[in-house]
Amino acid sequence: MAKTKKVKTKQEVPKIAATLKVLGRYYNSEGESVAEAIGNLKPEMARGVGILTLKRGDILKERVINMSLVNNLFGKYVGNVQREIAKKNILILFSGIF
Repeated sequence: MAKTKKVKTKQEVPKIAATLKVLGRYYNSEGESVAEAIGNLKPEMARGVGILTLKRGDILKERVINMSLVNNLFGKYVGNVQREIAKKNILILFSGIF
């Protein structure tokens, strides 16, 4: 009697789609993780309050991001330390969701 091998198939995890609305304009990106999806966003203007939407499959979560956090995350004249702190604060807002 021959033994049959069990073959494990990898389930595809859907990518996270990020959408940022700043000053009436929408910016979209995708990534494998929350940090990658947010890092791929490249808004032209980083002034004003933003609405960040993350979607994976059927799960959709929105958060309002204040003006200073948007500027520190996407601004042109921001240092690396401020950018990393802003990224950490955004990840805290979406922790436990994805």
